[in-house]
Amino acid sequence: MKNLLSIVLVALTFFGCQTTRSTLTPIAGYTNSTVGGKDAESFDCRSGFHAGVLTLFDVTDKFGVRPGLIFSQQGADYSDEYFRGSYNLNYLNFPVLAVYNLGSGFSLVGGPQLGLLLSANDEYTIKGGMTMEEDAKDDLKGIDIGLNAGVNYQFNNGLLLRATYNFGLTEINDFEMPGNESWKNNVLQFSVGYTFDLGKGDKSDD
Repeated sequence: MKNLLSIVLVALTFFGCQTTRSTLTPIAGYTNSTVGGKDAESFDCRSGFHAGVLTLFDVTDKFGVRPGLIFSQQGADYSDEYFRGSYNLNYLNFPVLAVYNLGSGFSLVGGPQLGLLLSANDEYTIKGGMTMEEDAKDDLKGIDIGLNAGVNYQFNNGLLLRATYNFGLTEINDFEMPGNESWKNNVLQFSVGYTFDLGKGDKSDD
């Protein structure tokens, strides 16, 4: 974990030194998440909220790097013959995305994301009407790794519209069951933000 964070910090320092322009964008929006993978057929989509901040280092006119820090409500609803409930998972996500500017305000983004599990609750209703809630954090892995892809639209007045999809690459479940379940996060997010221009970097002075 420490080695991974060190690599991220070194990479961000490098891009910060190479940048021609940098920005800061607070964002917030809607999250639609579920759990996919082996033996995950009983899961349905769950609605949630996310909020955080993104930075952007423009390396060239076409290419940039966009790291971020985002709190995200994730998880999934589920139902079967005996239960109906919801896994409520709260993550602190650290995406580091490459940005390719298409022009006219549009850009494509893609790259890895590291997620830290902050809390996990299993709220469910047993057939017959009894409702219960359990702490599920010990049943899940503390770190989630995924791959993000999406599209941005940047208005001239600073408004940013953003849509991304996170494909979970690692299993989130940390328990052994007879069915050998393999669960992964799948998360769709729609965000609105406002971009603050932090100015140009050292390369503009060359």
